[in-house]
Amino acid sequence: MSFNLEPAPQWAIDMNNVLLYQIDSTEGRRSMQTARTYNLNCKLDGDHLFPLPQPIPKPVLPPIPPAPAAGAPLVLPPALEPAPIFLPPAHPKFPAIKGAVYNLTAATLTALLVAYNLPPQNSVDAQRAAFASFIGVRL
Repeated sequence: MSFNLEPAPQWAIDMNNVLLYQIDSTEGRRSMQTARTYNLNCKLDGDHLFPLPQPIPKPVLPPIPPAPAAGAPLVLPPALEPAPIFLPPAHPKFPAIKGAVYNLTAATLTALLVAYNLPPQNSVDAQRAAFASFIGVRL
């Protein structure tokens, strides 16, 4: 039995990175849904909230070069950055219990909204409601 020991072409490496990103984001969505369901059933101060991982940054795709003229050498697009393999950890200021959601300051709420790519809100109460809804907590 023979094996191909040549290095993989760049297009194959890029395709693998894109597939890893898609698999990782599917797992991320599944774990976020599980966390929200758990947080929905937490008591005010008795149960700990399940922290949600921060979103995976979207890869920046390079522009595709134009098709080469007849007889010209093939020009491949630049390589993609490798996809992250693990979900980023929860934000360091993620509340530990449901009661702590009520005590979050405006600055902390703003930082959490930005970290989880949620739209900014005008008032502290609106920020608290948006974040609580995102993590699956009823206020």
